[in-house]
Amino acid sequence: MSRLKNEFDALGEMMEKFQLQFKGGLKFKDTNSKVKKDTTAIKKWDFLEVESRKELQPYAINSSLTWEKEIKKNAALRNGKINMDGTVDYLPDIHYFKGEKILLKKGLQAAEDFKAVAAYSTKNIVFTSSVCSIKLEKGAVPKKDLTILLKSLVGLLNSRFFTYFILNTSSSAGVDRTRAYFEEFLSLPVKYTKQISELVDKIIDLKNSKAFTLGDQNNIECVNLQNKIETLIVNLYSLTEVEQSLIDYAIDI
Repeated sequence: MSRLKNEFDALGEMMEKFQLQFKGGLKFKDTNSKVKKDTTAIKKWDFLEVESRKELQPYAINSSLTWEKEIKKNAALRNGKINMDGTVDYLPDIHYFKGEKILLKKGLQAAEDFKAVAAYSTKNIVFTSSVCSIKLEKGAVPKKDLTILLKSLVGLLNSRFFTYFILNTSSSAGVDRTRAYFEEFLSLPVKYTKQISELVDKIIDLKNSKAFTLGDQNNIECVNLQNKIETLIVNLYSLTEVEQSLIDYAIDI
């Protein structure tokens, strides 16, 4: 961990160079809020339900309802989770719901060796505070390699390398829960390349395919592409056999 931190820029430093910011999504209820926030401007946008419907998966976003339809569905179920007029207690600047971004889930996958859940998106999409958006600051001019960086980060965040990192640095992940604080992601040592970006593109295309189902040929190909990303990461970070063994031990044992 010390070697990686000395040799590579942290995610937070890379975000500063590219003028990126991260921001969590809306909150239905927030004890710190005194004024309800109107969401009319985003009602036609897709809504990402990450808990019961699990619509955010590694590399894949599968939103099934707009924010407006989610409000109506909640009203019909009468569960009181969302205000019937669509107002919320906390609403970030909707800039973070728009356009090109990474969507990153706070919760890790306990059944998948504590892997992160990250995906790339260019759609306008609404999400709650259990997800954060990493994207260009409002008003900033994108740098040439921005898309390559964002897609490379998706590959890194969905890797075993990241799992090893978060298990060794997080104050909570693996201790008593499967969550990490968004701020803890910012110290991840980052190396981005066009090769990882291109492999991520291929995985996204396969997972967005109408024919994609778990266990089919497309999924097998996704696994093969992920293995190629893992191999690239080993080379990019010059991981020795001993260091690779540490990662294997932390995750598999």
